[in-house]
Amino acid sequence: SVAGANLIPVLSLGIPGNVSAVFLILAAESIGGFNPGPSVFRFSEQTLNTELVIAFGLFTTMVFANALNWTVGGVFMRATGIMVRIPKQVLLPVVLLLTLTSIYVQTTNMVALYMAVFFGFIGYLMRRLDISVLPFVIAFILANNLEEALRRAFTATGSDPWFFFKSPISLVFLLLAVLVVVYFRHGRPVGSKGREPVPGTNP
Repeated sequence: SVAGANLIPVLSLGIPGNVSAVFLILAAESIGGFNPGPSVFRFSEQTLNTELVIAFGLFTTMVFANALNWTVGGVFMRATGIMVRIPKQVLLPVVLLLTLTSIYVQTTNMVALYMAVFFGFIGYLMRRLDISVLPFVIAFILANNLEEALRRAFTATGSDPWFFFKSPISLVFLLLAVLVVVYFRHGRPVGSKGREPVPGTNP
């Protein structure tokens, strides 16, 4: 249910709900050039919208995945529990070896392996420094679209750097962005206000 709900902002707005949704977008991009956002649900009688085909393919996959979860998932649940008890010192090297092998088989390029190891090291440092990985991956996905939109905007306005502040609509969105950043930086977390202590626990 969580994965299905995360598909709503991913496919309609291009905004990932969590890390798994981000990697879902990356996988779809590598397979068929999928670009999430409002253009996904664009219908045309002349041309075939491949992004729409991929989106409905994701819907169909979710239906079959839920059906298999009720049938096959119950059978293999005990085996999955055994895998959970495997020590991380044994499981993680096996996963790393399979990941690097699949990367080399797909690309047959050593540069891809070096890039995977490099970004894996970056991810390890971010975890050690308690830095969230999600903003980094979201920026990695949306940076290309942002750069293209910004280039078109500068071309349409004659390279005017102040065009963001000349439209009331853009001013409203900029103000909302600043307020959201300030609130989550200095405000209280969502849902913390008015929370009653649980009986029998220390305050």
